[in-house]
Amino acid sequence: MTSKERLMATIKYEQVDHIPLCFKIHGFKLPSEITCKDPYERSEKWLSMGLDDILFIHSPLTRNDFTGMGDPIEFDKNVKMKTSVIHNKNEEYPLLVREYDTSEGTLRQEVCKTRDWDSVDEPYEHGGNDLILLDDYNVSRSKKFLIEKENDLRKLRHLFPPPSKEVLNNYKRYVNGVERKARDLGVLTATWASTGIDTLIWLCGVKNAIFMVYDKPDMFEELIEIVHQRDVLATQICLDLGVDMIIRRGWYEGCTFWSPNIYRRYFLPKVKEIAKLVHEGNKLFGYALTAGIMPILSDLLDIGYDLHLYIDDVQGGADFEKVKALFGGKIAILGGINEAITLERESIKVIKESVYRAVKILGKGGGFVLSATDSLFPSTPWESVKAMIEAWKKVRGLYLS
Repeated sequence: MTSKERLMATIKYEQVDHIPLCFKIHGFKLPSEITCKDPYERSEKWLSMGLDDILFIHSPLTRNDFTGMGDPIEFDKNVKMKTSVIHNKNEEYPLLVREYDTSEGTLRQEVCKTRDWDSVDEPYEHGGNDLILLDDYNVSRSKKFLIEKENDLRKLRHLFPPPSKEVLNNYKRYVNGVERKARDLGVLTATWASTGIDTLIWLCGVKNAIFMVYDKPDMFEELIEIVHQRDVLATQICLDLGVDMIIRRGWYEGCTFWSPNIYRRYFLPKVKEIAKLVHEGNKLFGYALTAGIMPILSDLLDIGYDLHLYIDDVQGGADFEKVKALFGGKIAILGGINEAITLERESIKVIKESVYRAVKILGKGGGFVLSATDSLFPSTPWESVKAMIEAWKKVRGLYLS
């Protein structure tokens, strides 16, 4: 059974030889004896250790970032971009400033260039005096977000045009190349085509977005629709290619930030539309929602998606028993082991016990892929990862029936 066959069967609640284990990588450094020069060699190494792997493909509308973040591949031809650095002596950090001049006015973002901007350990493409438009890094460091006023929305549309034929052809060649490698390796491919409310937070910030839904609901709804139409376009592009699974980012989408009523009114219909679109294209649909899922658990079931990515009971607040009881036989589950606390701070004994517990509860009856929630980072100790793998090997064949 190839890795792809095992993951596909697991997601569909079909019989498999054992519970899969795979990791998503964000800057994680493998030890020198198994260092990898690219994602394909990493897949080979994971597979040789008995693990499974997924080759992630970046969005067709985002430049060079498999997570869906980064700059749009293209702006309208009339958009002119300028980046500068302002260092006020009264401020601790200099400001990275980027202005986008459009035919309807200028959009401006200001982000503090904190000490870690040039860190070699950061998994994103930071460094120097450049600035990334759509990036988690900006959310906690921005002095001015790109979208703050209603008339900013007209300008924003100039940053989100449909891709040109040249861009689409380049993207098709890129995806075809990844797909060829994936076939050779026997692994699954997935793309982060739908970025949802994460994009809204990158553009506005958490506090501004939450205030907007109450103070300017019409603006909030229009902005969500702009983002949603971009998601629909990206999804349609990917459906025409050979990608196995399309994933929606939902890191900022759960009830850690929003009330259940806001989720149901504004977000749920959009997610359901993307899910319907993906299934009409005969592809798998995954939803990466790590925190705040318990108040909307039954709503998630109503979406009808295939794989819930990055279940976490430590920081995400998921009740494994309740999630499995509701999702069992309907929605497959990936995750189960917290990265930031369990893998980075706990003892080997606790890590192994966490693996046993996750497999026993979430693996019962199938439909479970063990993974770290949500990635392995530069700060993740290799000894912790090894302990997780060792524990998984002891129980991976249990609880499937």
